[in-house]
Amino acid sequence: MRLSIGISIILGSSIFFFGFVSSVMIPNHLFSDGLLLIQWITENEIWKVILFPTGLISLGLGGKIMYHSILKGYSLIKSSFKYALLTNSILWTVLSLLITYNATSDVGLFLILGLMAFICCVFLTTFTTGLLIAYLIKAFGIRGAK
Repeated sequence: MRLSIGISIILGSSIFFFGFVSSVMIPNHLFSDGLLLIQWITENEIWKVILFPTGLISLGLGGKIMYHSILKGYSLIKSSFKYALLTNSILWTVLSLLITYNATSDVGLFLILGLMAFICCVFLTTFTTGLLIAYLIKAFGIRGAK
């Protein structure tokens, strides 16, 4: 199970970091103005302290859940969906709480956009990163357990 959690954390955190840099930091540096979320993230430092450890914890829990799902004989897609739902639920809940706590206006807009992004992230994670992690856990993590 430790190998499964390690696969999830290493692969998931590298993809999370690449996605964050490509979708938030690069547009902010190129255009110096943009979405309110980009401005909020670059102006406030608290998100770094809270969001990255939360991401690692959610990836670890997701790896554990995926390991048990694959051991029970669930398909890779179903295991991937459970993984994506858990990890994105944790991350988007924490991000929504941070935004709600720090926002001065348009909290409803942030939460609506966050909900839409959550749905998109669960769908995309299920068929990309989650499926790759499920395959790797099935190939290496489960085989080592038997």
